[in-house]
Amino acid sequence: PRRAPPVLVPAVRPRPVQSTVGAGDARFAAFLHFRGRHLDPVAALRRAVAFAGWKVGDPSGSGGFLTEEQVEGLCPD
Repeated sequence: PRRAPPVLVPAVRPRPVQSTVGAGDARFAAFLHFRGRHLDPVAALRRAVAFAGWKVGDPSGSGGFLTEEQVEGLCPD
């Protein structure tokens, strides 16, 4: 079967980076959340990258989390 070409989803930085603690976990969890909402993988990944980009702007590893609606506001497709 034919495969689609790879898609690059560039990182976003909606605010200055404070700490990268938990960024990968946040991105993965956000991807699973949005993919579970029946979004195509690229749309889910765009939202996950936006979520993680916002999260790293918080100095605390346990802070910087957004609601689904806030993520949608950062990532209009």
